[in-house]
Amino acid sequence: MQLEDVVAELERCQDIADPGDRAVALTRLIQQLPQIGAAIRSARQTAVAEMHAAGMSWAQIGERLGLHPQRASQIGKGVTGGRRKASPDEAGER
Repeated sequence: MQLEDVVAELERCQDIADPGDRAVALTRLIQQLPQIGAAIRSARQTAVAEMHAAGMSWAQIGERLGLHPQRASQIGKGVTGGRRKASPDEAGER
């Protein structure tokens, strides 16, 4: 699904008069977001890898994207950010 399709579907959902039907349609759209996010991440990885292959350093790429050079390198190599593990103190608060 392209970004334009997502925006159009969101607008279509917002036009649904019945709040229950609208909520169902919006839930279905939300459920598609992981696939959309994966496609965006893949396209960004390709762009970052192309920037590096063209001779830009990870520091230059990081500066361009507003990221730390190490994160730019991870993106270019397809390493996901993931979530850090909660400390024992944080885990007890959940």
